[in-house]
Amino acid sequence: KATFRNWFLKAADGSEAQFADLVSPIGGDAVKDKRPQVIAALAAAEIMTALAAHAGARAAPHPVSRGKAMAG
Repeated sequence: KATFRNWFLKAADGSEAQFADLVSPIGGDAVKDKRPQVIAALAAAEIMTALAAHAGARAAPHPVSRGKAMAG
């Protein structure tokens, strides 16, 4: 993490505030399995959770959830 931080601040011209907003390690740290497939699955789940939370915070209920059929 320290190596990435140094690169981010110097070469990528990032700020400490931007670095603090990053999630590391990708896929969380609850599972210690380092197989690429496991990391990919955990990262995908993390992204889907963040997207669902973001969408739920700003979206009105979907027409289907109000009992209406969608026109196709």
